[in-house]
Amino acid sequence: WDQWTGNHSDYAIAVTSLGVTRYLSAMKAAKLVLGNSSSGVIETPSFQKPTVNIGDRQKGRLICDNVLCCPCEEQAILSSMEKAFSEAFVQKCLASHSPYYGSNPSGDILSIVEQSIASGLLQQPKSFYDGV
Repeated sequence: WDQWTGNHSDYAIAVTSLGVTRYLSAMKAAKLVLGNSSSGVIETPSFQKPTVNIGDRQKGRLICDNVLCCPCEEQAILSSMEKAFSEAFVQKCLASHSPYYGSNPSGDILSIVEQSIASGLLQQPKSFYDGV
């Protein structure tokens, strides 16, 4: 990355880490998110940004309408990027909604713990399996 951005310094830079605030600010300004990070699947729907998810690293996660998945092959990536920049796909992204928006994991966990305490489940002796 350092070599590539060095050769294209008029429009590209390499940064080890932006931190959360700068990263989300950069995503807000981006025209496209490209990669195989969970961020492309989890955060980009909230920003309604066209996203190309490369490879199967995120397989099994919920995939929103703003995300195009493709194999890690040059032509597939280029084709997906072309589709992601199309006006029709950009409009689809603007109409998409995050499947993660509004979820309340800490509240859900608290509710499960409270139910377990109320049911007496946590007062039961722990069982062990000795493998014999």
